[in-house]
Amino acid sequence: MKAVQIQNYGGPEVVEIIDIPTPAPDPGQVLVKAHTFGLGYPDVLLRTGVYKWRPALPSILGNEMSGHIEAVGTGVTGFEIGQPVLVFGTGGGRHAEYNAVDTALVTPLPEAVDLEAAVSIPNYLVGWAML
Repeated sequence: MKAVQIQNYGGPEVVEIIDIPTPAPDPGQVLVKAHTFGLGYPDVLLRTGVYKWRPALPSILGNEMSGHIEAVGTGVTGFEIGQPVLVFGTGGGRHAEYNAVDTALVTPLPEAVDLEAAVSIPNYLVGWAML
C-alpha cells in the first residue's frame, strides 16, 4: 500500500510516497480503507518540525481520514465491514491507503454521508473548542 511519509523535517520537498505492507487489525482495532484525507495547519507545522508534538522519524503524516471498514479485529463490536467511518486522533499515521486503528478513534457515519465532507468535521471541532 502507499503512504505519505517524511524522513526529515522541512518544506514540501521532504514529503515522499512510499510502499509499505498493509496492516492487519489487532484486537480492539478495525482496518479502514481510506477514501479522503484531512489536511490542516498542524500537518504543515509537523512537517516543518515546529509543532509541539513531534513523532519519531520517519513518520507517516496525517491525523484524520474517512473511509470504509475493511476488517474487524477480535473483540470489536459495533462496527461492520463496509461501514463508512471517520478516523480522527493525534499521533499521525492517517495518510496511508489503509489504517489499523483503535475503535476509540473511529466514528461511525451514516451510510449516505459524503466522505469528503465528513473528513472536515474535525476542523469544526477545533473552531468550536476555541470559542
